[in-house]
Amino acid sequence: MNGDTSDTVLEIAAAIVFFRDEGRDHNQAVEETRLRKSIKATDERIEEAISLLRDLGLHQDDLG
Repeated sequence: MNGDTSDTVLEIAAAIVFFRDEGRDHNQAVEETRLRKSIKATDERIEEAISLLRDLGLHQDDLG
């Protein structure tokens, strides 16, 4: 992980993983994050968070 990732993107990525770990599928986790963090969870930040999760091997597709 590089130092260029903003705290907000990290927060969004963590929220996506949290909601997914609570039993939601990827799309539901993203939508729940958008709902609960509506000001911070812009389309661009969501995409950055998903990209970060892919880079870290934590994206749902990477988990099997």
